[in-house]
Amino acid sequence: MNKIVSTDFITDDVQRLVPVDATATTPKNAAVAKLMKAWEAKTTQRTAKGAGLTLMALSLAACNDDNTTAAAPTTPTTPTTPVTPAGQTFTLTTGLDTIVGGTGADSISASNTTLNAGDSVTGGAGADVLAVFSSAAATLGGFVVTGVETISASSNSATATDVLSLNLGSVTGETDLRVTGSSSSVTFTNTDNIANLTLSYNSAGNVIVAYNTSTIAGTADVQSLTTTDATNGVVTLAGIETVNIANSGVSTIATLTTAAATTVNVTGSGTLTLTDIDDVTTTLNMSAFTGTSVTGGYGAVNIAVTGGTGNDTFIVDMANITSLDTITGGTGTDTLRINDSMTTAADVAGITGIEVVELRNTGTGANDDTVDASIFATASINIRVADTNDGTNAELVTVSNAG
Repeated sequence: MNKIVSTDFITDDVQRLVPVDATATTPKNAAVAKLMKAWEAKTTQRTAKGAGLTLMALSLAACNDDNTTAAAPTTPTTPTTPVTPAGQTFTLTTGLDTIVGGTGADSISASNTTLNAGDSVTGGAGADVLAVFSSAAATLGGFVVTGVETISASSNSATATDVLSLNLGSVTGETDLRVTGSSSSVTFTNTDNIANLTLSYNSAGNVIVAYNTSTIAGTADVQSLTTTDATNGVVTLAGIETVNIANSGVSTIATLTTAAATTVNVTGSGTLTLTDIDDVTTTLNMSAFTGTSVTGGYGAVNIAVTGGTGNDTFIVDMANITSLDTITGGTGTDTLRINDSMTTAADVAGITGIEVVELRNTGTGANDDTVDASIFATASINIRVADTNDGTNAELVTVSNAG
């Protein structure tokens, strides 16, 4: 290893051993001067080398210093939440209108006097609604609508029999049809798409959805029907094989007509009354319904009816009930409402889960009816008579084997 020697120390020793007269030019002085110069050169080399090593050591120490503060990590940028485009509102006029929607959920309003043949409405990227309001009987068509997801209609004519009819032959892209806040009838015709149908907050009126023949050419057409606090008369969905009803609130459909719907499924909650389902229906499934139901109008075909978890009332015409029909009550207090005598065990063999049998005969004849409680397999059953046929032709009701 090289040693670093002090130049001053060596120089002092040489001068002490050999005094030098700087002004002398003797050979001795020259030799001493040469010797000192050699020592100084050597010492300078060693000093420089030592300084370099010292600098390197300091640099390495700095690199490995645990106390060196590291650079703070960069905080990631928070992604910006996309802003939902605002929808626009348009109102049609009595003249010819051309409406082009934006990227938001647009609302287009029209009435029976402003929705005209030749009007053009083009929806944008949002969930758009064309709402038509009518205060009189009206048949409207010839308007062109594309890219509008919901067609909504409301008819509030002073004459209950007036009908608002919308010809949807030039409408494409619709996914939902609505009848809302209506007190008279609404009809959709030439519909080329089986759209979801919503009935909400109606007080009266019939509803007809007439599909194009090609639209319902199959044998497995499914219609979604949502009811919310709606009261309607006849609801016609011709050519549909399966109707899925989802209810909320208190809703009533007096007659459900399809001419093809063999299956009706009911879900949801609240109170739903289907007074007269289609005669061709062979399956009425309410097992997923948690509310109160009243259903009736079962036809002469063999039918399987399943109640929900609430209180169900099944209205049956005993003339149409045989051993091939099944009515299964759910977990609530379920009632079988009949209109005639019931004495044959075979006729009610498929009826189970019933807690109450109610005889309600509203006819004007003097027919006497008998209800035999023993024909039910249920250990305990309540027989209730709610006869409204009073007067000179009042009927006699006999309840036998009531236990």
